[in-house]
Amino acid sequence: MIYEKLKNISLSFLYSKAIEIKNNDPKFIALSMAGALLFELYGRKWMSKRLLNKDNMPFILNQSIDSSSQLNFQMKILMLGESLYNLRNIEGIQNILRKLENENIESVIAELESGRLLYHRGVFFKYVSSSQIKRNDFDIYILDGSNKIFCETKCKLNTTIFSENSFHNSLHKAKQQLPKDYPAIILIKIPDTWGKYEYKLRNVAKDLVLKTERPIGIICWYEIWQKIDNIFTLNLTTGFEEHNVKSQIINANLLPFLPAKPNSMHWVRFERYASGYI
Repeated sequence: MIYEKLKNISLSFLYSKAIEIKNNDPKFIALSMAGALLFELYGRKWMSKRLLNKDNMPFILNQSIDSSSQLNFQMKILMLGESLYNLRNIEGIQNILRKLENENIESVIAELESGRLLYHRGVFFKYVSSSQIKRNDFDIYILDGSNKIFCETKCKLNTTIFSENSFHNSLHKAKQQLPKDYPAIILIKIPDTWGKYEYKLRNVAKDLVLKTERPIGIICWYEIWQKIDNIFTLNLTTGFEEHNVKSQIINANLLPFLPAKPNSMHWVRFERYASGYI
């Protein structure tokens, strides 16, 4: 039902809903288009309960409520709406739509954002349903040329206090979920406040990679929000990566994975549509 709605939602429909508020600023129209898409998919009750409740607001705002965090909140909503629209034809997106209904929204959005990063690299991938079977319970399947690559996504919740053990446990759990004899990537999103501990995190990741015989890569990423002015916030994806030197997945499309590549020419940005460029 939700998947069918997503497939049939058009940009013109979202735009018509957005301009009902009678604000001609393309940035505001883009945000309203994202909000209209989420409303059409899940309804007012979901938005109030799952997206705008007191548990999720700190994650979306990333800090105490002020003008800067309000801009961050708006950008999060915009990125969520745009990602759902642009990834609607990716096989397995139904799994993401179902998870958004009931699971921790922060973790699901990290999985969606991982797909966005892969999309911009132009590689074929699909989302995979959970099997609950050890060594076969990964999130994303990547086919890059003749390489089969299995990918598990993890997310340290924004409220999580920094801990090397916590980071190690997440990586170890991800490793246990991935097929044993195939190349694999672990994409793990951390709170931006953990960025200052990069040296310690790198050592944990490097230790796991060195003890693994099969090709495996760990990409640890987080977002930086920079306030440019009163109506614009810049979002940057940064982090670090560690790879097994015996990896067979080193190629121009996937590695190095960071810094994140700019938007693909096929990625529809709502603001460009609202400005008349699409």
